[in-house]
Order: sequence, then structure tokens, then C-alpha cells
Amino acid sequence: MIEKNKIGIVVLNYQSYNDTIKLLKNLSEINQNLDDMDLFTCVVDNSSPNDSVELIEKELINSYPNEPFFLLPLKNNLGYSTGNNAGIKFLIKKGCRYIFIMNNDIEIDNNNFFRDMLKSIKHNKAALVGPGIIQKGRMELPLKKNRPSFMGIVFENFFLPIKILINKYKRRNLTIKSETMKVYSVSGCCFLVDAYKALDNGKLFDDRLFLYEEETILGERMFQKEQSVFFEPSTSVIHAHGATIKKHYDKKRQDKIKDESFQIYLDDYRKGFSNVQKKIIMFSRKVRWKYEQMIAGLK
Repeated sequence: MIEKNKIGIVVLNYQSYNDTIKLLKNLSEINQNLDDMDLFTCVVDNSSPNDSVELIEKELINSYPNEPFFLLPLKNNLGYSTGNNAGIKFLIKKGCRYIFIMNNDIEIDNNNFFRDMLKSIKHNKAALVGPGIIQKGRMELPLKKNRPSFMGIVFENFFLPIKILINKYKRRNLTIKSETMKVYSVSGCCFLVDAYKALDNGKLFDDRLFLYEEETILGERMFQKEQSVFFEPSTSVIHAHGATIKKHYDKKRQDKIKDESFQIYLDDYRKGFSNVQKKIIMFSRKVRWKYEQMIAGLK
């Protein structure tokens, strides 16, 4: 039987065991101050080719023998989606209804974070809630506030510099207002799901996705299921954005994976778009990657 006071956390590890060990210490310290809930943390190792499993297992045995921390090593690296789905399945069996998906490169500096997030998902009757994400000292916008339209996608890609300026203005207002808002999708680095509402056949993510666009597809799935997604900037986590991915994939490879994932989003989840519209969208993404290269060169 699922017990509501058990809060599950899935932490995906791939080689970056130092980040995972640091997060485990962070979670342990917070767990000591929670008397109304227990944090059940499942570290899923995505078949790391280094000593991640041995080092994390040693840390759990030596530092947290009495904590509800678990290590789930996978035989193959099947990516973000399948790895997190495996962790969710494990935590469901442990009796967790509310489950966090959490990157190992985040930091929680608020002991009330879990209480605030649980309160938000219940109060808003949401399937999914994402906290504010602090990157480089500033609050980021929710991943997508509205469902992407054809013109919206194309405009953002073809006119990326303008979009960046618009987002900069919006971000400034966001840090001032900090209002809870209903959105299309939130950042995948940290969010909370209600397993009763968000899962399909025991899974949260599309297993075909190795990396990227998981949040966009998840947002579309919730839209089609008529389930709510909320952004809760009143509480937040600190995120070292892309630190792990950049260690293993160069920009060209990242862009290729992003396009492959976005093609799945278009073909299987946004069937209202015509083939011509899809081709224009994919071409506009190539323009976006050129913009990003130029912007990176100026930094």
C-alpha cells in the first residue's frame, strides 16, 4: 500500500559519483530535520564505466547505514528516461506515491523544500510541480509556460537573440513576483510527480529518449491527459546546468541528440503539425544551433 509520508527521490548517476555523493550528504542533512516525512532515495547508476557503483556503495555503507538510501546499478546505459523509469518503479514498490526526479548536480539549501513542494502539488491538485531553478545566481524561467505552437517554435529558433532578450526581461520580473503558475513543462533537473496521476503503465518517460526533450514530451503527455503542471518559484534548488553532460558530449553531439529527441516529440506527440511544418521546424533548429555557437564564441 502506498503511504503518502514516504517521499521518493530518483537520482541518476553516470560516472559523476562525486556529485552524487555530495547530493546524498545534502539529502541526509535535510532528512534529519524532517519529522513528518521520510525521504527514500534511489541512486540509479547508468552502467558507469568507472568505479561509481563501488564508491557510492561504500559511501552508503560507511556514512548512511541506517538511512533509506538505495543503489540500483543498471547493466546498460540506456539514458535519462529509462534510468529514471527504473528508479521510479523501485520506489513505487517501496510505497512512495510522490516522487522527485533529481539531477545529481543540484543543491538544496532550504530544509522546508520538501514540505513546500509536497504542499504545492497537493494544493494545486497537480500531476507535476517544478521548483524555481537557480543557475549562476539567478532564477530561471519555467521550461515552457505555454504549449508550443508552430509559429512559436519557429520564431524562437530563427530569432533566438530576440528571444534571449525577452526572457531576460521576464526573468527579472519573475524574481520579483515569485508567483505559482500553471505551465506546460518544467525543468527536468528537479521536479515532483504524483505517481497516481503522472505515470502511464508504471512509466513517466518515453524510453526511446536517451537525452533531451523529456520534459517537453512529459508536458505534452500531461496536456493530453488533462493533468496540471505547476511552476513553484517560492522554493528553489541550485543547479550546475549541463555540468555532467558537457563532460561526455561535445556541442555537435549534443545538438544531434536534441534533434533526434525533438523529432520523436513532433512525430509521435504533436500529430497536428503537417509534414511541411515539421520540416520547417527542424530546419529552424539548425539555425538555432548556429546562433548558439556564435553566442558561445562571444563569451
